[in-house]
Amino acid sequence: MSSSLIADHVDQNTSLTEISSFDEFKAYVVANRAEIERKLVLTLMSILIKEAWALYKEKRGL
Repeated sequence: MSSSLIADHVDQNTSLTEISSFDEFKAYVVANRAEIERKLVLTLMSILIKEAWALYKEKRGL
């Protein structure tokens, strides 16, 4: 499937279960970039907050 056809076939409403090739996966990532970035930032912030809290408790002897 050519890349332009893949771009037409894969969009923000495409389910991961519908993807059957690496080119379709790349098109999915491009189509959903903002949502993927948002989730990544939220995940990283959650990890950083947990680590900061653990360090705080360790330093304060809690």
